[in-house]
Amino acid sequence: MRTPLTILISFVVLQLLSATDVATQLPKSGELAEIYITTPSSWWLRITPQGAAQIGFGSSAGDSARVPPKTFIFTNVYSSLSAVIQTNGSIRDSFSVAFHKSGEHTTRALYTHDSEIIRPLFDTAKKHCTPSDGLRFEKLWTEHIPVPKR
Repeated sequence: MRTPLTILISFVVLQLLSATDVATQLPKSGELAEIYITTPSSWWLRITPQGAAQIGFGSSAGDSARVPPKTFIFTNVYSSLSAVIQTNGSIRDSFSVAFHKSGEHTTRALYTHDSEIIRPLFDTAKKHCTPSDGLRFEKLWTEHIPVPKR
C-alpha cells in the first residue's frame, strides 16, 4: 500500500529527475541566438549573447524598448535560468523561458515560478532601456507588474 509519504517522495524524485533531464537537453549557451522570457502579465524580454535586450509589453512595438549591449552577462543569465526550468507549466501562472538556438526557427517553451531570478532581469532591463513613450511604459509597468499571479 502506498502511503501519502511514499507518494510525496515519488513525486519529488520524479520532479528532480525531470529537471535534470531538461537541463541536459538544453543547447549550450554558445549555441544560442537569444533567451526569450514571457510573463503571465504579458511582459516579455529577449536577451542576446552580446548582453543587449529588448523588453516589451503585449504585441505593440510601441510598448517595447531596446536595452544596450553588455547590460546582461548572457552566460550568467543562461546558467541561472537553466537551473530552475521545468517542462510542466502554463503561461497563465508561470514564467515561460525559451532558449532560441542559432539557425533554428522552433524552440520548446519551458517554465519556472522562480521570480527571484526573473524579476531582477526585468528590473535591470527596465532600468537601462529607453522607451519611446516613457509615461506609457511606466504606466504599463505599474499596472501589469511582470510577476506571476499567486
